[in-house]
Amino acid sequence: MCLLLDVVNEKVILCHIAFCLTCFALYIETVVHSSNLLAIKSRRNDISCVIFVKSCIACSEVTIPSIPSHLKQLNLYLETAEVALMAGLVSPSDGLVDSALRCLNNVDLLEGSRMPKDIDGFQSVLCKFCSLIVMIPGDIERGVTSIPRNMFSILSSLSWMLPSMKVKVLCALILTFAALSQNNLLYHSIHDEVMGNDSLFYGDQQYMQELLSFSAVILQSLIDTVLQEPIQAASGNLSLDACNAIASSFEACEGASDICSKLVETAKLSLVSDNKYLQSTIKFLNSRELVQGEGLKKQENNLLCESVV
Repeated sequence: MCLLLDVVNEKVILCHIAFCLTCFALYIETVVHSSNLLAIKSRRNDISCVIFVKSCIACSEVTIPSIPSHLKQLNLYLETAEVALMAGLVSPSDGLVDSALRCLNNVDLLEGSRMPKDIDGFQSVLCKFCSLIVMIPGDIERGVTSIPRNMFSILSSLSWMLPSMKVKVLCALILTFAALSQNNLLYHSIHDEVMGNDSLFYGDQQYMQELLSFSAVILQSLIDTVLQEPIQAASGNLSLDACNAIASSFEACEGASDICSKLVETAKLSLVSDNKYLQSTIKFLNSRELVQGEGLKKQENNLLCESVV
């Protein structure tokens, strides 16, 4: 009887500890959100405000590691990096992005279970990361693709990532590189002193070549990952996801057409002929003919196609 009571008491104590840790984590998250909100509200041009904003960002940066969940840490690092960019603080933003990458390396959605947890949340954070990359000025010393390269390297090392998860992120990276290749970026930091890559590297062929070179790596990985999906229906949908991302990002060339055709054929083998997603994708390909829009430039894209076909 005493042994049973000890076991029950131990379980109760563990539940109390878990509850306290959850409350603590929520409190810490609130502190970070509040600190970032203060930084945004106080954004002005006077030097005293800049010092205050730096203090808010520093507060967030030192507080985030106290949160037990690496996924929540990752999200908060990205949020704080975005606030730093809004304030024109490029160097602190770079440091926060580096912290986010280190945090990404520690994310484990399995947590002892057989299937990953909070897949949607993880994919959402990574898509947010890709969107942020468009605003971050490229680092010439480390390479303008250093952040997505590190991100890709880390994701490739996460053994628990399902093919479906990886395809979503790779599609986001493909679209990110297409956005970065444009002469006028889709969006910029609201701070005038933070220059976008379209201003920093306008007309720079080496910049375009670096984007092109790594796009080929991402594209090949995307195709390989689609083929790794064991579930037939899921494989069909992933093929269409990849096809839409490619068709939205690249101009016409023989290689791109071949890739999209093969992906559509893969989808046809897995899905019924009247599948709405399949039909809409085919319609999209026919309307685009892979020649419209501001993807990577045609002559550069030809080189890309040669490298992945």
